[in-house]
Amino acid sequence: MATFSHVMKRDEYFFVADEAGEAGGGIGDAYGLFFGDTRVLSRYRVGIRSGTLSATTVSFRAGHGGRVVLLADGVTSLHGQRREVVVERRPVLADGMFDRIEVANFGAEACRLELLVELGADFRDMFEVRGMVRPARGVAAATVSENSVLFRYCGLDGLEYITQVSFSPAPAAWERLESRDGEEAVRAVFTLDVEPRSRRAVDVMIRASIGDGPAQPAPPLSRVDAPRSYEEAQAASEGAKRRWLAGAARWRTDNAVVNEVLEQSLSDVFMLLNDFGYGLMPSAGVPWYAVPFGRDSLITSMQLLGVRPDVAAATLRTLARWQGARLVPELDEEPGKILHELRRGEMARTGEIPFRPYYGTVDATALFVIAAGEYWRWTADRALLEELMPAVRRAVAWLDAAEAAGGGYIRYHRTLAGGLANQGWKDSGDAIVHRDGRLAEPPIALAEVQGYAYAARLHYAALLEVIGDAAAAAEQRRRAEALKAAFNRDFWVEETQYYAMALDGAGAPVASVSSNPGQCLWTGIVAPERAEAVRRVLMGSGLFSGYGVRTLSAEERGYHPLSYHRGTVWPHDNSLIALGLARYGFGADAARIACGLFTAATFNRDRRLPELFGGYPADVDGPAWYPVACIPQAWAAGTPFMLLQAVMGLEVNAPEGRLRLAPVLPEGIDGITVDNLIVGDRRLRIEVKRRPDGRTEQDEVDVDVRVLEGPPLSVEIGRAPLAPLI
Repeated sequence: MATFSHVMKRDEYFFVADEAGEAGGGIGDAYGLFFGDTRVLSRYRVGIRSGTLSATTVSFRAGHGGRVVLLADGVTSLHGQRREVVVERRPVLADGMFDRIEVANFGAEACRLELLVELGADFRDMFEVRGMVRPARGVAAATVSENSVLFRYCGLDGLEYITQVSFSPAPAAWERLESRDGEEAVRAVFTLDVEPRSRRAVDVMIRASIGDGPAQPAPPLSRVDAPRSYEEAQAASEGAKRRWLAGAARWRTDNAVVNEVLEQSLSDVFMLLNDFGYGLMPSAGVPWYAVPFGRDSLITSMQLLGVRPDVAAATLRTLARWQGARLVPELDEEPGKILHELRRGEMARTGEIPFRPYYGTVDATALFVIAAGEYWRWTADRALLEELMPAVRRAVAWLDAAEAAGGGYIRYHRTLAGGLANQGWKDSGDAIVHRDGRLAEPPIALAEVQGYAYAARLHYAALLEVIGDAAAAAEQRRRAEALKAAFNRDFWVEETQYYAMALDGAGAPVASVSSNPGQCLWTGIVAPERAEAVRRVLMGSGLFSGYGVRTLSAEERGYHPLSYHRGTVWPHDNSLIALGLARYGFGADAARIACGLFTAATFNRDRRLPELFGGYPADVDGPAWYPVACIPQAWAAGTPFMLLQAVMGLEVNAPEGRLRLAPVLPEGIDGITVDNLIVGDRRLRIEVKRRPDGRTEQDEVDVDVRVLEGPPLSVEIGRAPLAPLI
């Protein structure tokens, strides 16, 4: 499968471009413009007749737009003399894709050129783009008019898909191109006379819609208030981003490169937000997962509680809307269960894939309860608590039923052919592997999932106490402690002095040394007397690569540094591990992980952390990139903020007006400042600085916490092990 180079996204639309900033999408690659889980424009290329354009600058760092600068070769002046022509594109997304193609003549004489814009639409479902083969497809057609082309596709779901591409000025001519792999394609031809030291521009507007069916008119291609010109689109897109960023906490360090990573991460977070009817929440990542995900969206929203807590509110509301209500085996739906993935493309509607929505995840339900509790800790939002409590109760009822069915542990096994064989966050088919190389047989109980269940019950107990149900809260705390005792009995492996990654269907430990138990530190299920042993294994050479903790130890038989889940490094996994280490008092190790990941990000041209990267030892030439990792990806974009929370030892309890800090700054960072941090009805500024005479990892730091707005706050500063303030 081909890799991809540049992406931009805004709301429902996203565009994936090659190194030249264009798309020539075919089967097996992700290039093109997407809308509604469908590639609505597979080909978008700009060229010139009797010449070539060579890209010199291609950047899509802004997320909602980009810049492509192309040098022309082969264009002559009207008198046949050499000249200098540059073609510049400025694509932007705003309820569609807009592009301004500007031709600049820097020569001394006028020139004439034919600008060519190739367009094609194959209307492939995202799962087709990813490589799935369908037994049949619908029918596509293209119709041209004076200034636009209308691509239509009648899907097997009975709906009509439309993409309209309009130009200003109108093309001088249209040319039909050969159809390829079900793609309808045309070429718009513009004859441009460009005077010396002047410019000519062609504006492009691309919009898509999915109608109610061929028998009915398609809906409008845009909202009434949608941009109608390139200038309006640019203003709308930039304005929306500017307003969102203004409400976010600003995290800064004294390291300029780390600040670039933070800036890009915040931009990427905004890029990945979608409103599915309940506020802006993160989709998982582009290009493959630009849809709501239970696990990914919840973890991302928790990473962002110190940035914008309203992201968590929107995520919780959206997932509560789609909470399982019935027993539907073909979707793995069960009452109270939180969805795994919601797809809205043709193949989901026809039932060719089960994700409509699909509930085949064992961890999202507990994470939903944790996220509700974490949101309460950060905001003390009583109104949302009361709104969500029915959904939280249903989620805990599902945990009760799952534990009862699993003999005290939450387990999974695939009930649906075509569903996921592994249903934790390591969901590839070979992810859960014994030390001798055998794949674990279901039903499987994952270590981190039991930790999630433990933390979920503690959070639920805290929420019950808020609404005055002390007896029910005490019962939840009792059940949590019973689970903790059982976990520490059954998952501990004497041979490795570490926890098993899972128990298999026979109850045997899957004893491979993996990152899974690292997340158990984050949830607090690790017995305090075993925390040092866990820390030692996590930070040993088998798991810690120098850039981060590997998913599977390099000393295990199943290790592969470029497998999806058997030896790669996942930033989000590391952010949870780092926060867990900090909570158990191992701030210096959290700082080492933070340093490794920030270093890895510096090797990316845009200062981005990808979804995952290779698990090779840290090298001066940088990480080995995983070829089709999502970048940007939501929980990778959220990782830098949770890493800084970890190294600051930051824990909050807004309802009680308390905040705790236990900073251990990583190498290369001597100061961290957080402005506009929202904790309940308070707005804070926190500044942490290494003292000038500090020389070791345990350097003393100065801490300054100011309440800029709102009531006073109790601040505790120290190095003692910190449990979450729940």
